[in-house]
Amino acid sequence: LLGAIGVTGMVAQGWGPDAEGHPGWWWQHLLYWVLPLSDPPYAYDVAGIDGFLGASWPEELAGPLWYIRAYLWFVLFSPLILRGLRRLPWPTLLAPLALAVALRLELFSTTDRLDSAITDFSTFGACWVLGMAHQEGVLKRLPAYVVPSIAPVFAGAGLWWANHEGFRSGFDLDSIPLAQALWSFGCVLLLLHLSPTWTEWPKRLRAFDRPITLLNARAVTVYLWH
Repeated sequence: LLGAIGVTGMVAQGWGPDAEGHPGWWWQHLLYWVLPLSDPPYAYDVAGIDGFLGASWPEELAGPLWYIRAYLWFVLFSPLILRGLRRLPWPTLLAPLALAVALRLELFSTTDRLDSAITDFSTFGACWVLGMAHQEGVLKRLPAYVVPSIAPVFAGAGLWWANHEGFRSGFDLDSIPLAQALWSFGCVLLLLHLSPTWTEWPKRLRAFDRPITLLNARAVTVYLWH
């Protein structure tokens, strides 16, 4: 529905098959609005609607959809990741970080479309795998001192790399994928280690049960429209 409304609006303002240099590519890439294996295309130079929509409205509409694309990749690869976790847990956990390092060192190159997908997968994939490892009990099998010892190392390495890169755009790590991957991995690893193992909510917190359950069930929607 979002794609139907957005694409219709862009076409109405002059966007069309010649936008990407070849009509066939345009029609093919429109499929990403339906199955977001890659970023959906959008218009860069439309007039907007005076007083209502600025000229950048297509970018603002399509920009946050990278999350849906990344989420889809995680879901598609989850069966393979789960098998890896059960056979080789730590190599599987660290594989996204290794991929992030390989991308930073430019050990291989891809197309722009594939590059953005692989970058997001490597940046946030380790956290996705951590969640699966938590559910599989991988982290619980570690001695209690291990996670508090290594998590700050990963997070610190992320901050060190961000500082090495000059933080680029303020203190936002979005423009430094490797730093964000390391920092996120360290923080999430520590949070999962500290997370409570309640079988039910404590009495003093039960009032928050339904709101938090609702928020968790709508997490993707909240992210896209916040």
